[in-house]
Amino acid sequence: MNKPIDIPAEINVLAPENRADEIAGEISRRQFLAAAGVGAAALAVPGLASAARRAAALESKLLIGNYLNYAAPSDYTTFTKLFGPKVTVSTYSSSQEMVAKLRAGGSAYDIVVGGGSEVIILRSLGLIQKLDHSKLPNLKYLRPDMHKTPYDPGNVYSVPKSVGMLSFWYRPAVVKERPKTLMDMFKLLPKYKSARVNFLDGAKETLDMALCTLGRNLNSTKPKDIADAKKLLIAAKPYVDTIGGNAIELGSRGQIDICLGFNGDAKVVNRALQKHGDRVIFFLPQGTTEYFIDNWIVPNAAKDPDAAHKWIDWMCTPTVAAREMNFIGYLSPITGIEKYVTKDLANDPTINIPAKDLARYQTSHPSPKFLQLANQVYDAFKAA
Repeated sequence: MNKPIDIPAEINVLAPENRADEIAGEISRRQFLAAAGVGAAALAVPGLASAARRAAALESKLLIGNYLNYAAPSDYTTFTKLFGPKVTVSTYSSSQEMVAKLRAGGSAYDIVVGGGSEVIILRSLGLIQKLDHSKLPNLKYLRPDMHKTPYDPGNVYSVPKSVGMLSFWYRPAVVKERPKTLMDMFKLLPKYKSARVNFLDGAKETLDMALCTLGRNLNSTKPKDIADAKKLLIAAKPYVDTIGGNAIELGSRGQIDICLGFNGDAKVVNRALQKHGDRVIFFLPQGTTEYFIDNWIVPNAAKDPDAAHKWIDWMCTPTVAAREMNFIGYLSPITGIEKYVTKDLANDPTINIPAKDLARYQTSHPSPKFLQLANQVYDAFKAA
């Protein structure tokens, strides 16, 4: 079990109360890290007492379950200073781990982050609660298409946090070709036997990618589709060095040459490598691939539901959503963030994905049968 991380306040900001959140939104990730290196300091905002009075109805704490480095640390501390609840973060490494913890009843998360399939699973198990939209006025900033997600139309149980893409990224210093489809990359693997290849850790995502590579429906449970996907993955296994390696950490050190992974991870890796004259290319493939939507979700076991709603509502404000996007490198699906997002993200079609591309990609909403088949295929892939 992951030990909860209690993140202290790190940044000192003096600002008029009516501009505190706007100015906080302009604090970059680099500025945060620099400040953290100097030492801890309190966030001082004139009028904080009145802010506390406004937040009097909130609980005194908030436990967030999230993936590591999947939210800006400055937002945890700023939230506490603005609204009162002390934020504690407990991380998990996979959606399966998060679901298992909620099923076991040992983790009283107030909020968890999960994809559309997790929303479906947790709802079917009766482990999440309906959201109170009267406490979420900033839902008005959510992109219109995010109100119509196939797994939760109307945002009854979830609010989209980040939108990402699954494909391959690679170092052009190693891979000389420029693959255009997912199948192109699979066909290149035997040529680059000495390349360091990493596949992500996840049964569902791995089967999803194989089905997309073959041009099939990524939610298919047809025996032929599953058999063909399994055959593709097992044929690729001899050229895969690691499964579930820390893509950001290894990639940032130039220790991954080809990676089946996410666009946001590739963006972070690129920022690190470019300091040393290196880079990776994440490609949006012709044909289809998977895009995902991660969501803020409130479990039934939440002990601080009002604080949870306040956090989700705050995350929907444009300045905060832009700060999140700048930090994690994934698209925040909130309107009005353009002027606050860094140019390298706003102008990157692999992050700020054009609507015409997103329309031809697929999103996952797996059935229980699909998840069972995915585990079987994944076990065979790892054992090959």
